[in-house]
Amino acid sequence: THLLYGGGLPEYYGTGKKNLDDTGFKKVIIAAKEWMGISKYEQHLSKVEAYLIKNKIRAVHANYSVTAIPVMDICRRNNIALVAHFRGWAAYRKTILDQYGHKYAELFSTAKAVICVSKDMKQQLINLGCAEEKIHIIASGANTEIFKYQNRSANPNLFIAVGRFCDTKNPHLTILAFSKVLKEVPDARLL
Repeated sequence: THLLYGGGLPEYYGTGKKNLDDTGFKKVIIAAKEWMGISKYEQHLSKVEAYLIKNKIRAVHANYSVTAIPVMDICRRNNIALVAHFRGWAAYRKTILDQYGHKYAELFSTAKAVICVSKDMKQQLINLGCAEEKIHIIASGANTEIFKYQNRSANPNLFIAVGRFCDTKNPHLTILAFSKVLKEVPDARLL
């Protein structure tokens, strides 16, 4: 198993080393190639492809469609199975659909499998043109079967929110919603 991460087109190997090192003299080489008409993005793609070939990668699990799209040509060219994983925003958000939606038909054709997180999202992917038999639901979140009900009414009114402080997680909406809770439950706390 190899891990490439950071951005739509992965910027780092699992070791933390950059795929396209743009420091020192290597920056000059990148600039020279750009001058010759090979964009930095194309150079980056080439490095990812070389990595996959060198390490004899047989399958790529692209976490998010915006990662699957740039690597789908690499996978097709090198007979590498591609699994595209949709977690939500890439199937619904208008700005993402406007930017990448025109590539989804090609992605759905290239991918050996498509993973999503719910029945509703599966239907959305079908609506976007994915063949139903390629779609597999792997729900994200807690397995509610392992939690047994217990009366917790004597516990303090504590609400815990877990998530990154980034635009896509909208932490400000949690705070706005909690402000409404405080009107009904003044001793509530948000963690």
